[in-house]
Amino acid sequence: MNHPFTQYIIKTIPYSWKHTSGGWISGNCPACVYNGEPRPDTKKRGGFHIENDTVAYHCFNCNYHCSWNPNMTIPKKLENLLVYFGADRNEIKKYALIVFANKGDAVVEQYKKPDWQKVINEWKTIELPKNSKKLFEIEDIQEGSYEYKSILYLNDRQLCFHDDWYYSNTKIFNKDFSNRVILPLRYKQKIVGYAARSVEKLNEKESKYLIAVPKDYVFNLDNQTYKKKYVFVTEGFFDALHVDGVAIGSNELSEIQANIIESLGKKIILVPDKNKAGVKLIESAIERGWSISFPPWEKDIVDVNDAVKRYGRLWTVKTALEFAVDNKLESKIKAQLWC
Repeated sequence: MNHPFTQYIIKTIPYSWKHTSGGWISGNCPACVYNGEPRPDTKKRGGFHIENDTVAYHCFNCNYHCSWNPNMTIPKKLENLLVYFGADRNEIKKYALIVFANKGDAVVEQYKKPDWQKVINEWKTIELPKNSKKLFEIEDIQEGSYEYKSILYLNDRQLCFHDDWYYSNTKIFNKDFSNRVILPLRYKQKIVGYAARSVEKLNEKESKYLIAVPKDYVFNLDNQTYKKKYVFVTEGFFDALHVDGVAIGSNELSEIQANIIESLGKKIILVPDKNKAGVKLIESAIERGWSISFPPWEKDIVDVNDAVKRYGRLWTVKTALEFAVDNKLESKIKAQLWC
């Protein structure tokens, strides 16, 4: 057993697992609760068989099975299994490149995913729209003005606790910022984009948002400090502010965004919007082994911001954490009811 990935698998198997006379290494399967079983395995029904760098795994309880040899890519099911044992997913991906390197440089290049660190380095500093001023520092705001309406809007959305809001009266071609409040999108405190949200009803031809955002951007990374145990993931930027989590800005999760979020090294809890468009995002999160939160909010509550307006920030965060689901099958069932 000379292949480095085989050695990594052996190191990942808990010391408590026992070697049998039949060549198996047996113990409690960590995949059962992720594979539809109501409770963890306690009867040591999971087992590895490793011979000449060929690895096979099977659980006689949940029927989870996967295999690998040096002539294969690393299967997703094996990757997930090792993560269930406590392995680091990013570490496994490094071994995936080693596996491909032994099969030729062309294959390595084909497999290699875009480097998320390289993508982040491409998030360049930009300017906010012309004449932008920090909203809460504008003096002599007149009642009925758009600056006044912007503050009322933020107050209604209970977002005044966040003071990084801007206002601009500029018009650029067909883009009118005068009736919008501007949220800078930052990374390492530098502005790399913005989201300008209308503060009044618009006609059908106008968009609620005017957005400039870098590719694969993840909002609010600066606040995900090492002291945090969890990271909440939302679709909308405003939702992320309320739970001090991150936002992907849409209902589709890119591979790069997922890698960036996973690199934080925290338990990830997706709090999806309650609509049909959220199904795809939930499916992506389930595939990656993330937790999904399905709080018992009332039927007309669509997202975190709605929940905060109804229940307050503290209760919203509390329920988002309490009703996070780790079980894959349970998440799929609840997603149908949620969306």
